[in-house]
Amino acid sequence: MSIQLIQQERERKRLYRFLRFNFNHQFEMFWSNKGTSYTDGKDIYIQFEMQQPARRPFTEAECKLLRKGHSIHEVGHLAFDQLQDYFKWLKDLTSQKNEDWMQNKGYPHDWVVFFGNMALDGRMENLCILKDPSYAPYIDFNNYEWRFGIRGEQAGECRIKDFREAYGSRVLGLEDIPNWHIETMEVIEDIQPLLELARFSPTTQSCLDYIKEIMEKVWPTILSWYNENGKKPDQESDDSFFTVSHEEPTYQSDDGDQHAQEVLEANGLLTSDGDIDLSNASKRSLNNTKQIVKDLLSKEEKQLTKEQQEDPQFKTERNQLDIPTPEGQQSCDIIVRPLKDSNINHYHYHLQKVKRQIIPFSKTLQKLLEGKKDQVRRNQRSGKFDPSKAWKASKLEQDDVFVKNKKGSPSKGAAIQVIWDQSGSTDMFYGKEMIIDQMKQAAILLAEACQRINLPLSMHGFSTDFLEEACTYVDEIYPLVSFESGLKDYNRSLIGGVHPRRTNHDPAALAWGYEQLKKRKEDIRLLIMISDGLPCFEGNEDTSTMSTLVKQAEKEGIETLCLFIGDHSPVIIDQVREMYPSRSIIAKSGLIKETERHVKRIIRNRL
Repeated sequence: MSIQLIQQERERKRLYRFLRFNFNHQFEMFWSNKGTSYTDGKDIYIQFEMQQPARRPFTEAECKLLRKGHSIHEVGHLAFDQLQDYFKWLKDLTSQKNEDWMQNKGYPHDWVVFFGNMALDGRMENLCILKDPSYAPYIDFNNYEWRFGIRGEQAGECRIKDFREAYGSRVLGLEDIPNWHIETMEVIEDIQPLLELARFSPTTQSCLDYIKEIMEKVWPTILSWYNENGKKPDQESDDSFFTVSHEEPTYQSDDGDQHAQEVLEANGLLTSDGDIDLSNASKRSLNNTKQIVKDLLSKEEKQLTKEQQEDPQFKTERNQLDIPTPEGQQSCDIIVRPLKDSNINHYHYHLQKVKRQIIPFSKTLQKLLEGKKDQVRRNQRSGKFDPSKAWKASKLEQDDVFVKNKKGSPSKGAAIQVIWDQSGSTDMFYGKEMIIDQMKQAAILLAEACQRINLPLSMHGFSTDFLEEACTYVDEIYPLVSFESGLKDYNRSLIGGVHPRRTNHDPAALAWGYEQLKKRKEDIRLLIMISDGLPCFEGNEDTSTMSTLVKQAEKEGIETLCLFIGDHSPVIIDQVREMYPSRSIIAKSGLIKETERHVKRIIRNRL
């Protein structure tokens, strides 16, 4: 099992213990493979990957908080909801007939789901917080930062979208966005008393009854807004508010309402007659929540730092290598140490630029690695004679009467080691972008594509730094992604944080990369050097040092590819081609395209 899977399992067990300790409910917890969190009425399934295109980038610590919030949310449904009531209500109110919409008797399916889903979530999360106020920061962090995408991003642009965001925010107990349309807020204020009753309803059915009353009250206004916009209310199913709903549970529970009433009674919100008493209801402070979230994030970051220190790819170690030079072997010391710089936002910024290429690239690699079936080629001009074509040869005097059997190839394994130049010269511009940024995009393309098809990839940066205790510069290697751990969010943060450093010692980095690949057993072993093509040498090293390393690696079955960019003179270009014979690329058409094209070529040649 990889380190990444071990860490995921560790987090799952930790979350499960937390939930079982706090909820008196029998259930199991699993990571979801559906791209969303959900419950089947018996167990909960939690989404692990929290980073999604429609949402802002999150740090790994924030993702941990989000996963805990999702976990509380799904257990809350088990504890306080009777979802069978919701699905009956949904069926009763849904209509596909335009006349029902006009007469306020039935509503489009997506709108019924939206009203009911948001209301049940708001009631359930409110009950969770009443049961244990310590859940509030996790729930609020999810709702403010994740649920709505970037909340308030389009506020004031459309009354209908503002209504959905305002309704969802109010029913979840969130603070208003100042820029919502004034007409929208007039409608929201009119239904606010009913929303509060829905949030504190003692039963699932009573909550849904209040929501039905709200729908009957606001639907004519919503319909008039659609008419003014020249649209129909069933034409916006692609809206983000309509993409998530409860799934009909495989298992059903009848004790959710009882648990809800016990919580309301314990908080003085239910009279002896079973009526809702809001006199003891209180509103949460956003400022207080922000401070608690800040403290929780600090705690998670410390835990992550501890885990990273235990991860082999984050340990500092010293290596000694021999570099071939015209004067003989030259000894070289290399320090492998973790980077402190990270920037998840930069990673996702550059990810957007190569995102469309990741899936096609990964699919191509997948097909190449799957091998080829045996083929029978007929109508050939040489090979084994085909008796069924004898008439063709004798009567028509044609010579394409032979059969050839082309043997296929078995599936292959591959491993890619990326060595990334982070020298100071990468801060120059090539075209409209800095060289280091174009390198970053190539690195992201490789990392995401390999991760998608589970192709082992290791990625390291290299540069030099001044070692104060030795009063000298030392060669350094910076782990970004390891073969063992795969690509996690903290690896993405490290890639995003890459920036130009000092100088670089190319032969040392190349030799170190080969040593890592020699440990691998895959059929295809490929080292990719991402560089600006400006080598630095020490002692007796020169361009022949690099070419000697490349040829030695090739004899051991290791392919090399150097990608370099920049405004280089013919002398420099010839020098690079000498260092990487038949394996050097000047990325004139863009480093991303060149990376994709030549990696495919090399792997295809090795099959």
